Amino acid sequence: MINRLAIPLLLCAVFCAPAFAALPPLSPEELEASADAIIVGKVDSAEVEIAGSLQHSIYQVKLSVTVGAVEKGAEIIKPSQELTIHCWRLRKAQNGWAGPSGQNNVPAEGSDFRAWIRKNEAGNWEALEPNGISLTGASGDYPFHQVEKGRMKALRYFIIAGAILITGIFLYASRGRRS
Repeated sequence: MINRLAIPLLLCAVFCAPAFAALPPLSPEELEASADAIIVGKVDSAEVEIAGSLQHSIYQVKLSVTVGAVEKGAEIIKPSQELTIHCWRLRKAQNGWAGPSGQNNVPAEGSDFRAWIRKNEAGNWEALEPNGISLTGASGDYPFHQVEKGRMKALRYFIIAGAILITGIFLYASRGRRS
């Protein structure tokens, strides 16, 4: 009796569970329709933070940009205006993850780009996912490996400082026992 129920329940669990998949690229028509604005600009600076857990984390990026041209949304954005565009990229995924992974392209500082953007619920500009940013010219992708190097350097300093502190406490405590 249990075996007869186990197989249908297992099949239902597998095929009825919500499926998460990476977002397919939006077509040019979908990008145009979904964007509040389409801009061409240059990245002045980028702030990157890592958010999430040990098993699943993302790079949250704030791009400070100068708008060069406005292709859609000229009533809300003007050329030469400075904007902050929020975007993200998957850093580390838990086993079996097949969900959204952020923007395909995140421009590096000094890069030229075209972006299809919209205002989110918080009132911030965000790039459409996954292909709402297109690098133009000889522009490059953001060097996320530099963020990782900085984190490792900070971790080394933290470990060294901890070792010095523990050594100091040990020496202070042993000095008190000798007296």
